[in-house]
Amino acid sequence: MSECLFYTLTLELFIVLLFYPAGRPEKLPDVCYSWWVLSSLAILGRLHWINASALENFILACQDVDTGGFSDRPGDMPDPYHTLFGLAALSLLGHNTIKPVNPTYCMPQDVIERLTLTPHKLQI
Repeated sequence: MSECLFYTLTLELFIVLLFYPAGRPEKLPDVCYSWWVLSSLAILGRLHWINASALENFILACQDVDTGGFSDRPGDMPDPYHTLFGLAALSLLGHNTIKPVNPTYCMPQDVIERLTLTPHKLQI
């Protein structure tokens, strides 16, 4: 098993067991890891390995409905970094109000197509 796949599976294990994304042991859940794990799994063609409902619930719990944006975890202050990765992760989860985002470039898929970029998914 490749190191990339092993690391991705290790991160996935945290999500499955805890229903929260965390980048490493002893780290609190963080919305940005939703993107890192989902984009890696999308590139590997393994989005079906994720508990999409639990992850979407976590991401949406990090949204500030009063001021807008997403924070690293529920109750914290939203910021542009976590907002970008929270929205991008929701897109990969198939959220119907967000444009599709390309997992390789973290950019809207229509922009990737307009620029005629051709990222490739790994075949494993």
